[in-house]
Amino acid sequence: MRIGAQLGKWLLATVMMSVIKGTLMEVGLKLLGFDNTLLFGLVNGLTNPIPFIGPWISISLPVLFALADGHWQMALLAIVVLLIVEQLDNNVFGPFIVGRTVELHPASMLLGVLVFGAVLAFARIFLTVPLAIIVKALYEEVYLTLLRPPEVSDETMAQVVGAGQGAEVVEKSEQRDEKDQQDAAKEPKEGPIAKG
Repeated sequence: MRIGAQLGKWLLATVMMSVIKGTLMEVGLKLLGFDNTLLFGLVNGLTNPIPFIGPWISISLPVLFALADGHWQMALLAIVVLLIVEQLDNNVFGPFIVGRTVELHPASMLLGVLVFGAVLAFARIFLTVPLAIIVKALYEEVYLTLLRPPEVSDETMAQVVGAGQGAEVVEKSEQRDEKDQQDAAKEPKEGPIAKG
């Protein structure tokens, strides 16, 4: 069914994004001179699926480590690295990977957070995107597939007419068109009316 396929695509895209973001965070923090960058990258990758607050959870560790060592500049630089990684995620990788696999508009996800947040409280953090995908798949399955009449393409119409089905209707329509053209040719054309 469509729901399982779309949830599978979302899971694959989420894993890919988690690996990419975790790697970028690790490399960025390593370039700044942080220790334990593998741990920070793993935490970033694991918290990536949590919408909106996942990145801030992931950056809390390197910031706290830097502040504990008395390096407030390093803490600020860690936040800058997070912002750069988030910008790359939201503007480059996210639309390319998630947008093409799941086909879920970001506004749908925000609406999902608002709607599901009222019902699910804290669980919405983990369930927003999968539930939005399920609602979208149900809409596509029920409305677009079952309730909407099928559209007939020109090729299908030509095949039906070519097979002899509906040939009478097409023939009558062509005869009517020819008669209308003949009647239009017989009518005198009126020129501009002269005012006098």
